[in-house]
Amino acid sequence: MKAISPIVATVLLIGIVVVIAGIVNLWTSNFFASTKDIKKEADTQVGCLNAKILSENIRYCNTRLSGIIYNSGMENLGNITIFIIYQNGTQQISDLNTSLLAGNVISFNVTVGSNYDLVRIATNCTEQNVNFKRNKIILC
Repeated sequence: MKAISPIVATVLLIGIVVVIAGIVNLWTSNFFASTKDIKKEADTQVGCLNAKILSENIRYCNTRLSGIIYNSGMENLGNITIFIIYQNGTQQISDLNTSLLAGNVISFNVTVGSNYDLVRIATNCTEQNVNFKRNKIILC
């Protein structure tokens, strides 16, 4: 029986070690990346415990929906978005492209069709979304 030369054995050993190191590197990088995402989400949700959003004077007049959004909590809110859900199930999304600092107020004024059913004001804190049914909105 003929054995392999020491040079070939060394090359094979180095190749196997490099492949194993690559697999371990890939696994650990995915593991730590997902851990960072979970921590970021947890930090956001903990911060949301001190968040509170209120809205008032929601009015519909001549295809315009307007109102005031107030952050009465102790945390800043981001991704302020208005969702208009229509009676046929479709929705319109109006991203206000703003953040709302704690204690601050912003106003909005968006174009809306007359067959809206629900208005949802959403933030990066999903527990702080505010819904207004059609019958709770002031008509002019």
